[in-house]
Amino acid sequence: MTEKLPTAGWVDGQSAQQLAKRQQKYSHGSATMLSMSTLTFDTQELVRELRSSGMAQEQAEAVVRTIVTAHEGLLAKPDLERLELKLDGKFAVIDVKFDKLSWMMGILIALAAANFAKQFF
Repeated sequence: MTEKLPTAGWVDGQSAQQLAKRQQKYSHGSATMLSMSTLTFDTQELVRELRSSGMAQEQAEAVVRTIVTAHEGLLAKPDLERLELKLDGKFAVIDVKFDKLSWMMGILIALAAANFAKQFF
Protein backbone atom coordinates (compact mmCIF):
# COMPACT_ATOMS: atom_id res chain seq x y z
CA MET A 1 0.00 0.00 0.00
CA THR A 2 1.44 3.36 -0.97
CA GLU A 3 1.72 6.29 1.40
CA LYS A 4 -0.98 8.89 0.92
CA LEU A 5 0.59 12.24 0.05
CA PRO A 6 -0.77 15.52 1.38
CA THR A 7 -3.55 17.12 -0.58
CA ALA A 8 -4.02 20.72 -1.65
CA GLY A 9 -4.54 22.92 1.37
CA TRP A 10 -1.41 21.61 2.98
CA VAL A 11 1.71 23.68 2.59
CA ASP A 12 5.04 22.05 1.72
CA GLY A 13 3.56 18.72 2.80
CA GLN A 14 2.89 19.98 6.33
CA SER A 15 -0.31 20.23 8.28
CA ALA A 16 -1.38 23.39 10.10
CA GLN A 17 -0.06 21.91 13.37
CA GLN A 18 3.35 21.24 11.84
CA LEU A 19 3.47 24.77 10.44
CA ALA A 20 2.61 26.22 13.86
CA LYS A 21 5.44 24.21 15.44
CA ARG A 22 7.79 25.39 12.70
CA GLN A 23 6.83 29.02 13.32
CA GLN A 24 7.40 28.63 17.08
CA LYS A 25 10.88 27.34 16.28
CA TYR A 26 11.74 30.73 14.75
CA SER A 27 10.29 32.86 17.55
CA HIS A 28 11.66 33.56 21.01
CA GLY A 29 9.25 35.07 23.50
CA SER A 30 7.55 38.08 21.99
CA ALA A 31 10.26 38.84 19.42
CA THR A 32 10.31 36.86 16.21
CA MET A 33 13.76 36.24 14.78
CA LEU A 34 12.79 35.58 11.17
CA SER A 35 9.41 34.36 10.04
CA MET A 36 9.76 32.30 6.91
CA SER A 37 7.27 32.55 4.09
CA THR A 38 5.64 29.34 3.04
CA LEU A 39 5.61 28.05 -0.49
CA THR A 40 2.21 26.68 -1.41
CA PHE A 41 2.53 23.40 -3.24
CA ASP A 42 -0.18 21.02 -4.51
CA THR A 43 1.51 17.64 -4.22
CA GLN A 44 -1.39 15.59 -5.56
CA GLU A 45 -1.53 17.66 -8.74
CA LEU A 46 2.17 17.09 -9.37
CA VAL A 47 1.75 13.33 -8.80
CA ARG A 48 -1.10 13.34 -11.36
CA GLU A 49 1.08 15.27 -13.85
CA LEU A 50 3.97 12.86 -13.41
CA ARG A 51 1.64 9.85 -13.72
CA SER A 52 0.10 11.26 -16.92
CA SER A 53 3.59 11.60 -18.41
CA GLY A 54 4.19 7.89 -17.90
CA MET A 55 5.96 7.74 -14.55
CA ALA A 56 5.12 4.94 -12.12
CA GLN A 57 3.06 5.83 -9.03
CA GLU A 58 5.88 5.01 -6.59
CA GLN A 59 8.40 7.04 -8.59
CA ALA A 60 6.04 10.01 -8.87
CA GLU A 61 5.41 9.97 -5.12
CA ALA A 62 9.17 9.71 -4.42
CA VAL A 63 9.86 12.69 -6.68
CA VAL A 64 7.17 14.75 -4.96
CA ARG A 65 8.45 13.80 -1.48
CA THR A 66 11.95 14.85 -2.55
CA ILE A 67 10.68 18.21 -3.83
CA VAL A 68 8.69 18.80 -0.63
CA THR A 69 11.73 17.94 1.50
CA ALA A 70 13.92 20.27 -0.58
CA HIS A 71 11.47 23.15 -0.06
CA GLU A 72 11.46 22.86 3.74
CA GLY A 73 14.39 25.18 4.46
CA LEU A 74 14.04 27.62 1.59
CA LEU A 75 13.66 31.34 2.12
CA ALA A 76 11.43 33.28 -0.21
CA LYS A 77 12.35 36.69 -1.62
CA PRO A 78 10.35 38.61 1.04
CA ASP A 79 12.25 36.69 3.73
CA LEU A 80 15.57 37.70 2.20
CA GLU A 81 14.44 41.33 1.91
CA ARG A 82 13.43 41.38 5.61
CA LEU A 83 16.77 39.83 6.55
CA GLU A 84 18.62 42.37 4.42
CA LEU A 85 16.80 45.27 6.13
CA LYS A 86 17.55 43.81 9.53
CA LEU A 87 21.24 43.44 8.68
CA ASP A 88 21.39 46.95 7.20
CA GLY A 89 20.08 48.32 10.50
CA LYS A 90 22.67 46.38 12.49
CA PHE A 91 25.49 47.54 10.21
CA ALA A 92 24.31 51.16 10.57
CA VAL A 93 24.60 50.83 14.35
CA ILE A 94 28.09 49.34 13.99
CA ASP A 95 29.12 52.19 11.65
CA VAL A 96 27.99 54.78 14.22
CA LYS A 97 29.94 53.02 16.95
CA PHE A 98 33.02 52.79 14.72
CA ASP A 99 32.81 56.51 13.92
CA LYS A 100 32.64 57.30 17.65
CA LEU A 101 35.60 55.01 18.30
CA SER A 102 37.60 56.73 15.53
CA TRP A 103 37.02 60.12 17.14
CA MET A 104 37.99 58.79 20.56
CA MET A 105 41.20 57.27 19.18
CA GLY A 106 42.03 60.55 17.43
CA ILE A 107 41.61 62.48 20.65
CA LEU A 108 43.74 59.96 22.58
CA ILE A 109 46.52 60.19 19.99
CA ALA A 110 46.37 64.00 20.09
CA LEU A 111 46.59 63.97 23.90
CA ALA A 112 49.51 61.54 23.79
CA ALA A 113 51.29 63.71 21.22
CA ALA A 114 50.67 66.83 23.33
CA ASN A 115 51.98 65.07 26.43
CA PHE A 116 55.06 63.90 24.50
CA ALA A 117 55.70 67.43 23.18
CA LYS A 118 55.29 68.90 26.67
CA GLN A 119 58.05 66.69 28.02
CA PHE A 120 60.62 67.74 25.41
CA PHE A 121 59.74 71.40 24.84
